[in-house]
Amino acid sequence: MLTELVVRNPDTSAPLRIPLSLECNVTQSDVMANVMANSLRVRNWVKSLPAHDRVAVVCGGGPSLADTMSKLSYFKDKGADVFALNGAASFLARNGIRPHYQVIMDAQPETADLVGPADCHLFASQVDPACIEAAGPNVLLWHVTYGDFIIDEQPGFPQHDDEYCVIGSSVSVGNTSLALLYAMGYRTVKVFGLDSSYSGDRHHAFDQP
Repeated sequence: MLTELVVRNPDTSAPLRIPLSLECNVTQSDVMANVMANSLRVRNWVKSLPAHDRVAVVCGGGPSLADTMSKLSYFKDKGADVFALNGAASFLARNGIRPHYQVIMDAQPETADLVGPADCHLFASQVDPACIEAAGPNVLLWHVTYGDFIIDEQPGFPQHDDEYCVIGSSVSVGNTSLALLYAMGYRTVKVFGLDSSYSGDRHHAFDQP
């Protein structure tokens, strides 16, 4: 996906324009093959829901997640719905918090190793089918798009007998999950562990090579 970063210094006569090419870590053909296989297998798809008053807690795997477990427990005890991104699901479960949802978007086959405990596995249709296999029966599928690559406009995309929505991607699962939750009706979202940073030599709250 081609885009550009535009930086405007107030003391210059024109903005600095830096062209960027954003590429998925899996080829577009492999992404679409995953979408087709998963969409035919899992027929329970996310659709846009009216706004409601439930609270969502989104947990990324950043180093700060390990320092916020008491706050997470507080929100969960108050009835919030816990959404764990990628390997954060197993980390939370090991620390006494079973997520209501595990969210995975990455299409690489290795991502299947991150499938962990959750009441529901909220997987993008582009994930490798091995993720669906590892998760078992409680999978809710959602569709994501990159720029002008619209998933459900591609040849052969399966018909669906219910409403569904396509989520605009911000490339990373953390940012995209916020748009996903909005589509699911959440308007109050608490965010933990979306550091995208290091703490010493740790880039996650848990071991993730």
